Amino acid sequence: MLEQQKVYIDGQHGTTGLRIKEMVLAHPYLDLVEIPYELRHDPIARQKRMNEVDIIILCLPDDGSREAMTFIGNSSALVIDTSTAFRCDEEWVYGLPELSACQRQKIMASNRIANPGCHATAAILLIRPLIQEKLISEEAVLSLVSVTGYTGGGRKMIETYEKTGHKSPVFYSLSLAHKHLPEMMTYTGLKVKPYFMPIIGGHPRGIAIALPLQDLAPLETLNTADKLDEAFFKNLYKTYYGESPFYTWLGQLEGKWDTDASDFSNQFKIGLAGNDEQPVLVIQCDNLGKGASGAVIQTINMKCHYPLMTAL
Repeated sequence: MLEQQKVYIDGQHGTTGLRIKEMVLAHPYLDLVEIPYELRHDPIARQKRMNEVDIIILCLPDDGSREAMTFIGNSSALVIDTSTAFRCDEEWVYGLPELSACQRQKIMASNRIANPGCHATAAILLIRPLIQEKLISEEAVLSLVSVTGYTGGGRKMIETYEKTGHKSPVFYSLSLAHKHLPEMMTYTGLKVKPYFMPIIGGHPRGIAIALPLQDLAPLETLNTADKLDEAFFKNLYKTYYGESPFYTWLGQLEGKWDTDASDFSNQFKIGLAGNDEQPVLVIQCDNLGKGASGAVIQTINMKCHYPLMTAL
């Protein structure tokens, strides 16, 4: 018989926290434990709740997550942090089970899980198999264009887009120092920082990354008889993600590509664009699903041995 688990979300009133709360409430095996809204910043009330539950989900800024960890005296509680504070910390496990069977084992063995970032999730899922199969070098200088829904920017950005009618795309992180870059490099195996250009789109949810493959000729270890066409990449990603219920192959994209992913939940989809001379790999997921809140629920389902698709 599956056991019920008590869950406390520290920071449940932010965008990610609100979505996690909705998913926890819809989950048949999870019981949400809360504190009054006016006590949401009270360290005593928060600490009390954290030490009464089985699962603690931190939806806070980096410094807030670090402070919250000092409140937790129950070492057996599962803590899932959604900030960037611990994603490259060796004492925490990166919560992206699709990385490998070894990564899944690490997640199952740890009670400290760092939830991946949205851009990082998409980039890692797209790039890591290419490096593992030696299609591209760890020293490659990649160019990534990422379009994300405005919900990824939090409450103020959502208000800007929904209340003012602002719809035009916005380039950001123009210094090329996006906070997700360290985890991208750590978990893809890249040794050189990619040119990563994120764009906020006019749609609420959905993140899409395009990876042009120019100047990335196959290395000597690749069977040159293989043609780098749709069938090749379809088989490659099937090898890595074919057993995952969250993965779909998009196929060969032509014409237009709608990057809205409001209905994807915890899905991620990979495909091929461009042409034989200029191939471009693409990936699409929901920045509040697989890119944030959905990933938290996936981890809980794995850790607690619930059916993997529960509430997803």
